[in-house]
Amino acid sequence: MKILKIFLASILILVSLLTIVSCGKKDDSVLLNTVNDGEYSFELYGNDQNVIRRVVVKKNGDKISSLICMGTSLKTEDLNFDGHKDIMISSATKGEGYYECFIYQPNANTFTRNKKFDDMLDPVLDAENKMIRCTIQKEELIEKKPVENYKITRGDAVFYWKSGTLLQLSEDGIEYFTADGIYCVYTCSEIDGEFRRNDPADLWFWSYEELTAAGYSWDHEK
Repeated sequence: MKILKIFLASILILVSLLTIVSCGKKDDSVLLNTVNDGEYSFELYGNDQNVIRRVVVKKNGDKISSLICMGTSLKTEDLNFDGHKDIMISSATKGEGYYECFIYQPNANTFTRNKKFDDMLDPVLDAENKMIRCTIQKEELIEKKPVENYKITRGDAVFYWKSGTLLQLSEDGIEYFTADGIYCVYTCSEIDGEFRRNDPADLWFWSYEELTAAGYSWDHEK
């Protein structure tokens, strides 16, 4: 009986170890798909939920980058208007219209992530003026007590590139404070080389009725 108990205990330990190994299996171990755009080939790795967690980028058969991400699909665009393709991966965490973007670095022959794109919703490339137009939408918890108060920001923004750096030119939008039920209309612009909000005197705190009466709209379903 003692030997049987020892045997059963050993089996349980083995099963536990196998479970730990299985659960610890990397989420980027499964090759989901391979994409070729004519210049680069992309090996998309993830898990059985079809979430892309790693992208191996190859050029002429040689690996040049391994990108960590959380995405659902991949496409290439020249995001900084330098004549080189960059990578846009549809965000699996923020939803449709958001992207994790990786910019090609010619000197290093690799791609690096630019997180300024993370809050851009539906970015539109203006190649003629070398600008990016988008909607900025973000949510921030600003108070926890006595009740949770979130600041939800939505605005129309314009970005541009200068010496390889992505800078913001302007933003006009509305902030909504959930606990107070009030709205703030704001404008931001680049002044003397610095991007900042305009004079606070230009800001208004309104009720929903005052906001709509002034010609603004806010869809709470978004």
